[in-house]
Amino acid sequence: DKSSCRDFETPEEMTATLIKNINDTVGEDDILYHLGDWSFHSTSNIKEFRESLKCKTIHLILGNHDTELQKEQHLHKLFASISHYKEINIHNQLIVLSHFPFASWNKVGKGSWMLHGHCHGRLEKQISLSLLRKLLDDGQMDVIDILASKLDVEGIHLGGRRLDVGIDNHPEFRPFSFDEIQNYMKAIK
Repeated sequence: DKSSCRDFETPEEMTATLIKNINDTVGEDDILYHLGDWSFHSTSNIKEFRESLKCKTIHLILGNHDTELQKEQHLHKLFASISHYKEINIHNQLIVLSHFPFASWNKVGKGSWMLHGHCHGRLEKQISLSLLRKLLDDGQMDVIDILASKLDVEGIHLGGRRLDVGIDNHPEFRPFSFDEIQNYMKAIK
């Protein structure tokens, strides 16, 4: 059933494409942060899938479909770490990692980034109360009109410096690089 494997005819085709795209993007000595749903409530292919990836260091942030993987302690050795939440610092940039998106996160107003999965690129844009108050106080009704229309406006992201980095949210169906994420975040007002 094509609906169960995105735009692929079979789950096997999707898995083969995932492996190829990850291996074409992430080198053996790179570090990959996988933000959840490594498995779909099953542990049958976890070891085989992990061993097919050339990247030696993969940190797994658990997703809602990783319940069985979480229970299987012998599979944990396949990953550099397994957690529900992680904060990392790359080039003095604080990055908060979770499978689920947060509306607020550690140092949200001080330049930190929130990276998540789970939403498959369908997270509804929402305006925070603090941003709405600021726009009202500044008399920026034109900006409020634009935001209320739900039109995409380049550079304005209502969720702040947050990005759904799920592989199916990338235009090339591959992992996002740090440079891609950094360029995206720099463009946000």
